Amino acid sequence: ENALIIRHAKRKDNPPRRIDVDPDTLAMVREYLEKRPERSEFVIPITRQMAYLVVRQAAERVGITEVGDPLVSQRRHPHPHHLRHSLAVHSVRVTKGNYADLIRLQSQLGHASIATTAGYIQFSDEEQRKWYDDLWKEKK
Repeated sequence: ENALIIRHAKRKDNPPRRIDVDPDTLAMVREYLEKRPERSEFVIPITRQMAYLVVRQAAERVGITEVGDPLVSQRRHPHPHHLRHSLAVHSVRVTKGNYADLIRLQSQLGHASIATTAGYIQFSDEEQRKWYDDLWKEKK
């Protein structure tokens, strides 16, 4: 099964959560676990600050120095949380916003409320305009 079971290190009262992943990602995690030098209860024992630095440096290597719309978000530098937002937007684009798929996305992101998930979904002005224009196109 292509999934990881995780638990939040600082929330021991929360039950483990299943995260679906693609086969390549699962293979990379398995390879890492087999080759890592020390055993730990954490798959990747790094701080939040280090995760931020890793994402920011990876983005800079491919030429991404700013992300998002300044009118929507004050977080402009690439940040690990942007990966969650990207998954949400990509999911809605692919599934066309089907409600059942939003519920699945809610589960994948680990949100208790669908309203929290909806807050992750942001579109560009161009996408918003196209959506609105498409509402009024005649279906033939």
